Amino acid sequence: LIEKSYDDYYDNYMSIKKHNFLECNYNTKNPLDYIRNIFEKPLACEPQFNPNERKIIFAPAHIYVSSHEAIANYFLDKNYNMFVSNGQFKGFRFPNGDEITLKLFKAKYDITGELRDVLRKFNELYPNDNLAITGYFTIERGITFNTDGFNFTDIIISDFHKKNINRLVQLIGRATGHKNYVKKMNIITTKEIYNKVNDMTDKFVDLR
Repeated sequence: LIEKSYDDYYDNYMSIKKHNFLECNYNTKNPLDYIRNIFEKPLACEPQFNPNERKIIFAPAHIYVSSHEAIANYFLDKNYNMFVSNGQFKGFRFPNGDEITLKLFKAKYDITGELRDVLRKFNELYPNDNLAITGYFTIERGITFNTDGFNFTDIIISDFHKKNINRLVQLIGRATGHKNYVKKMNIITTKEIYNKVNDMTDKFVDLR
């Protein structure tokens, strides 16, 4: 058995630099306002954001449940399915008003694995539907989303999330991992945030 070097592991790792960066410099502390600006002014992003493609969007919210609800309602109005994760509700919501908790969804489809296994099944059931995922503290760290059969197309990070660099890195870290499980996606954020995370990542690599 040949032990792999750090360089081997890093070459197979999808870091933020290996994704597409869509620079969208809109200053607001409200995550929903940032999301709304992207959809209403796609030319404001460079390269241009394309809202007409099938989307699986990771869009973390503010710390308040009301922010999660507002973001969910915004996407539901756009005919997106939603996965919402907070202290009051964890599960799927649909544009027709239906909803199912994560616990009931796992029981219905006999899923014993983690959230990534749930999302893989959801993607299998709704292969052509748009999906957005929101929440904050409950999805900040320790949760794997991307896997074989499920992958974000876009991740949207607003100015609100820059105030705590450790949490910011953890949030964007939901879009990183081994290339077998994490495919290229759009990282949509400001130049300042993108540089902050890149600087932190470079420091980690240098330390190693």
